[in-house]
Amino acid sequence: MLKNKHLLCDVDECILQWTNGFTKFLHQHHNIIPSRIRDDHSVYKWLEIHPEEAHNLVTEFNSSHQFAALEPFDGAQKILPKLYNEGYTIVAITCCSSDSIIAAMRRENLHKYFGNIFQDIICLDFYDDKKAVLSRYKNAFWIEDNMEWAVAGADLGHKTFLINHKHNESLNDSRIIRVDDWHIIYSMIYEYNFPLLTANV
Repeated sequence: MLKNKHLLCDVDECILQWTNGFTKFLHQHHNIIPSRIRDDHSVYKWLEIHPEEAHNLVTEFNSSHQFAALEPFDGAQKILPKLYNEGYTIVAITCCSSDSIIAAMRRENLHKYFGNIFQDIICLDFYDDKKAVLSRYKNAFWIEDNMEWAVAGADLGHKTFLINHKHNESLNDSRIIRVDDWHIIYSMIYEYNFPLLTANV
């Protein structure tokens, strides 16, 4: 019997490689080449542009066909179906936009690589608060790359993992477990539910 069978997942930079897709889009359509690796979760700070310009670029990208063709994050395509087959319920929580067309592209992209493993794919607007969604669940596993929402999950009692990226490397919270990839997440989830056994990743 699983002690904790609910898995809540952010999508961008956790399941799909949004930054890679966005960077290619900037180069191809706006001749913009970022001067450095993404080192801030806020796009306008990373690109050193006005917030409104950043918002417009993100909206344009998320409305494009390239948004529906993002590649899966390392290890996610193997580990998430494995967890699903072992009895975990998986919910994706993403601030890509609540626009019906953008949300449909997000679901199409996830379905392409992961099939029907998601119990739900919840699409929020860019600046929506994830706490309302996170509070619907009790004692879940929560996977994020944004420290703000990782902390929100920990505040609500979720066992929280933060996937390491340049944009979150300077932020820490003792309740949050930092991980490099999905294989480590799987091992830690397995250890939590089956402390006397060894995970076979």
